[in-house]
Amino acid sequence: MLCPKCRLENPPTATVCDCGHSFGGKGEDQNLYYLRSIAESVNSIKRMILFWIILAIAGGVVWGIIIASEANKREEATREFQKQLEQRLPK
Repeated sequence: MLCPKCRLENPPTATVCDCGHSFGGKGEDQNLYYLRSIAESVNSIKRMILFWIILAIAGGVVWGIIIASEANKREEATREFQKQLEQRLPK
C-alpha cells in the first residue's frame, strides 16, 4: 500500500505509515491523542515545577527581608539602650 502523504510503500496490513498517516483513519487519531495527552501532562508538570520554584524564591526573598528588618530593629534598640546607658552613667 502506497502512502499518499510520503509515498512510502507499506504492507497491505498496515494501518499507519511511518510518517504518521493513518490508512484507516482511527490509528493516527488515537496515536496523536495519546501523544498530545502525554505532551500536555509533561507541560503541566513543568508548569507546576516552575510555579514551586518561583514560590520558593519569593518565600526566600520575603524571609530575607523579614530577617534583615528584625536585625535592623535589634541594632536600633541596642544603640538606643547604649545611648540611654551612657546618659545615666556619670562621666
